[in-house]
Amino acid sequence: KLNSEAKGFSIPSGLITAEQEVYNILLGVPQAGKAKYRKASGVVVITDLAKDYNDLVVMVVLKELYCLGFVHLKAFIANLEPSRKRAIYRRAALDSLGL
Repeated sequence: KLNSEAKGFSIPSGLITAEQEVYNILLGVPQAGKAKYRKASGVVVITDLAKDYNDLVVMVVLKELYCLGFVHLKAFIANLEPSRKRAIYRRAALDSLGL
């Protein structure tokens, strides 16, 4: 059974061929390999959101890995000052990703 069937996941529309191929590879990963570990790995992210764009890229990639069932997102922690503004920005980013 594909990860997409287990989680109700479908490949997003509007992707170029190379991007679709990446999803097909990930969706084709045998469940037997995943069963070896029994559950998805828990991930805690410590980030300096709003300093640059790399953190948003990581959030998008982790969201897709979460949807595919490869990781379990435990927490996103915004560090550096101004911490309150970074936390608000983090919440908005997570909401926009549906997390």
